[in-house]
Amino acid sequence: MQNKKKIEKLFMAHYGKMFRLARMILHDEEEARDTVYDVFESLFNVDIAEATARAYLLRCVRNSCIDRLHGKNMEERLRNLYLLEPQEYDDDWPDEETIGKLGRIIEEELTPQQQRVIRMRYAGEMKYREVAEELGISETAVARHIQKAFQKIRDKFVGL
Repeated sequence: MQNKKKIEKLFMAHYGKMFRLARMILHDEEEARDTVYDVFESLFNVDIAEATARAYLLRCVRNSCIDRLHGKNMEERLRNLYLLEPQEYDDDWPDEETIGKLGRIIEEELTPQQQRVIRMRYAGEMKYREVAEELGISETAVARHIQKAFQKIRDKFVGL
């Protein structure tokens, strides 16, 4: 019982950070909330040191998000990325027109650094660590460039 109260206290203290991280990775508030609560439920039998709780909880959330993403197929990932409902696309999506629009948005709206990061990560299929090493920046900076780029892309696709 003592551990349960301790976990609840730590969870409440770090919930906001955990939720923001999950939402940033998953791009879906409901799924982010589910992920954070799944992590919470999994911690009842774990003894967490208060000094390292924040880092531990955020790492658990990140790993849980990655597991969720790996479980999705490419169609689901694209649908979530562009915030589409199932009826808004068909089996041929993304078509050549959509790919062309995406290319134009990348060329016209993203900063040169965001363009490099997106191309290296997705066209070059490089890992965050590899992109960071190649560009001489941190993995966190790579993640931020990708997040900002995706936000610009989503904003432009919604406006089209």
